Amino acid sequence: MKPITQLAKHDVHVLRKMVGTNGKNVDATVQEIQLMQAHLMTLFTGRVTLSFAEKIVLKNKAFF
Repeated sequence: MKPITQLAKHDVHVLRKMVGTNGKNVDATVQEIQLMQAHLMTLFTGRVTLSFAEKIVLKNKAFF
C-alpha cells in the first residue's frame, strides 16, 4: 500500500481502471476514507464522493 499522501494523479487513474480487489478481503476505516477524499480533492477539481474515495482506498491496499 502506498501512503495516501504519496498517491499521484497517475496512480489514481491506474487504480480507478482496475476491477475489484482480486478476491482479497480488504477493509478500510472511515478515517482512511476521509483522508483519501481530502487528498483526492487536492488532485482533482470538482467534487469527490466518499464512495469513490473508498474504492480508491480499497484498491490501493489490494494492489500497491
